[in-house]
Amino acid sequence: MRYLVILLLLSACTTEPAPPLKEQPGTITIIFGAHPEYRRNLPEGIAQYIDDHYIKQALRPDQQGDTLTIKTAKDMLGLKHTFPFQEKGGGATVYMHLYYAIQKGDSVRFTYDGMKPHAEVLNRDAPLYDLNYDLASWEALYEQNAPVRAFMFSFVFNPDWKKEETDENFRRHMEQVHAQDQAEIVREDALLDSLFDVGLLSEPAYGYRKAINYFRVMDRDVRRARVDQYVNQYVASIEAGESQLQQEGSEPDLSYEELAALGVIQYSLSDYVTQRFQIPTVSEQYDGSGLRYPDYPLKFDSTLQASWLPQKAKEVLLFSDLEGILQEYPMEYRFRYLSKFKEFVTDTALVNYITTQYSLEAGEEEEIILEDLEGNTSTFAEVLAGHAGKVVYIDWWAGWCAPCIRIMPEMRELEQSLDKQEAVILYISIDEDTQSWATSIDSLLYGSRLTNYRVSNKYVSKQFESFNIQFIPRYFLIDQEGEIVEEYAPGPGEESLNQLLAELLD
Repeated sequence: MRYLVILLLLSACTTEPAPPLKEQPGTITIIFGAHPEYRRNLPEGIAQYIDDHYIKQALRPDQQGDTLTIKTAKDMLGLKHTFPFQEKGGGATVYMHLYYAIQKGDSVRFTYDGMKPHAEVLNRDAPLYDLNYDLASWEALYEQNAPVRAFMFSFVFNPDWKKEETDENFRRHMEQVHAQDQAEIVREDALLDSLFDVGLLSEPAYGYRKAINYFRVMDRDVRRARVDQYVNQYVASIEAGESQLQQEGSEPDLSYEELAALGVIQYSLSDYVTQRFQIPTVSEQYDGSGLRYPDYPLKFDSTLQASWLPQKAKEVLLFSDLEGILQEYPMEYRFRYLSKFKEFVTDTALVNYITTQYSLEAGEEEEIILEDLEGNTSTFAEVLAGHAGKVVYIDWWAGWCAPCIRIMPEMRELEQSLDKQEAVILYISIDEDTQSWATSIDSLLYGSRLTNYRVSNKYVSKQFESFNIQFIPRYFLIDQEGEIVEEYAPGPGEESLNQLLAELLD
């Protein structure tokens, strides 16, 4: 009950009530009030949701009072809102995700207290914490600090440590994080139960929150055990001729398909498949950076063989695996596995989305196609030809790339130092879509519109594949004859770059 008193106090600063709206069957209406400027720094949009085809969609309101309508057949939609959260006492500021369980037919308005979003149902009387549970529970349970899951990857590596010291310290750090996460889940479960018992949380929202807690645990062994139990119960229900899983105790009372719509269960189920089929991990290292991911082609083939997975859940996992293949594997894999995907998947919206999103319609292409901010397209060679006789420095970057963003002030300084010289900087983005790329340019590269391009065919261009751009930022240096003299050129601010530029410009 102590939690309830605190939470009720937190709700005292609500906005002026809005007139009720009529429920609109089959749709959800989202109204954004005066939203903060930080939305411009979020390439994926200020909010995201998973649609009826299990495709992630982004919401990018442009003006105060923007109204966006979502069509859905689901009884409940999970909306994820991103915002910058600063810990009490001037601690670290991180971008956090707040989750909102919105019922079909609802009209929801977001207003903002500084940076903090507050959601309000306009068409019906909804329990107090159906929508605003996340932020209120953080402030009640964690004294205005974020839960540990927000800082899971905040471990600091000391460059002077030996490898075994780093491994041991990281293992100890993760054990502490897992233990704290488990303790926080217990506290949040108790809070959810108490809110539900006194009517401050509806049954659909309560089930949604409990499902998230059940599968969100950081410890992989615990998470895999829970997924394994859920899978076994699903198989048993199918064998018994039941269409709905019957859960007991604290386990989520949701169907497999409903859970697949939650990002947390998608991640947990995918991890479980990786472990069950013993999928090996692929590692890539470059210049102090690295990537680790499962062998996506093997995982794709293994998922196809998983007879215990229902069709829709299998399609969702195959969709995710195919995206991994498209992003991390050579072109010969991309079209082979796209063909397998098309043969198995019954949801044509998934096929159309991935074909369009990755520009796969035309098949393989030789050259890189670059798009400018007006939508005009040129080949890579044509863009270089437009700067013939000049030294060209290319910054391969993306709006979602934190190192790229951090170094932009130095890029701007370099650009100014080269002003009135026979040199030009080209910013070539590998962002997935035009809108998120344009949003990033507006906030990072004021006035550089004429030297900004986006690769529109990176997944089918043989030339782009030959450049082997696995990590960004990456820099090319091209001489006055249009020849690439450095494919791994130094970054801005490095003295070696200044020397190379001086030599080429002399």
